[in-house]
Amino acid sequence: MPTSKEFAIRMEDRPGTLGKVCRALADRGVNILAFQAFPSEGKSQVCALVDNPKTARSVLSIARV
Repeated sequence: MPTSKEFAIRMEDRPGTLGKVCRALADRGVNILAFQAFPSEGKSQVCALVDNPKTARSVLSIARV
């Protein structure tokens, strides 16, 4: 059975911010299986389900997310 893990990320609610995170994950071969984002007070809470949690954690750490 494939492994997946959900990450909850809090980031600035600005154009392009989510795109940069998604691009960084894609460049390392991490697939986003599902995600949900909702803004609140200038920030966004993003929940992403990925297929490669180990690499995703590394990418998010490097991106300081």
